[in-house]
Amino acid sequence: MNLYGSERPRSLCDSLPSIPSLATVQEWLINNIDSVLLSMEDSSKSSRNGSGFNRLPLVSRLVQPYRPLYRVIALSGALAVGLSAYGAHGFKPENATYKEVFRTATQYHLLHTVALLATPLTPRPKIFASMIGGGIILFSGSCYVVALNENRELGRLAPLGGLLLIGGWLSMLF
Repeated sequence: MNLYGSERPRSLCDSLPSIPSLATVQEWLINNIDSVLLSMEDSSKSSRNGSGFNRLPLVSRLVQPYRPLYRVIALSGALAVGLSAYGAHGFKPENATYKEVFRTATQYHLLHTVALLATPLTPRPKIFASMIGGGIILFSGSCYVVALNENRELGRLAPLGGLLLIGGWLSMLF
């Protein structure tokens, strides 16, 4: 005997409460889709009339002043993905260490580009975006140069870029 008052469950899944299957969820959606769509339409109309709550205008108002920055972020993201693909498939340095340097550059580039998407949510958006953007350029940029030229002497700006990235994150504290 155990907690269940019967024999021991055969697996962890047997002891969990039942989760509705995909078929059950699909059936519920099919039976209720009309009411769901009508309620969405009603809330959309009421938000245009001034009553109700619609999240999209709030996000739009928050992001609108940063539209030019979002264009730069989009280009940075596309560049990061392209450089990452090149690093994974086309970059063949003589010394394998530089492939790792290139990979580090693309990881920091992409990670901090994604972080820039949160700029409107930070206490000091201009400081955050400037420091993170400058950090991407100096840190990842100098790592790209080092890896492509296979010369560590060219990476003197990487520590300054790293400090800017750290400063950008710390700017969210104040």
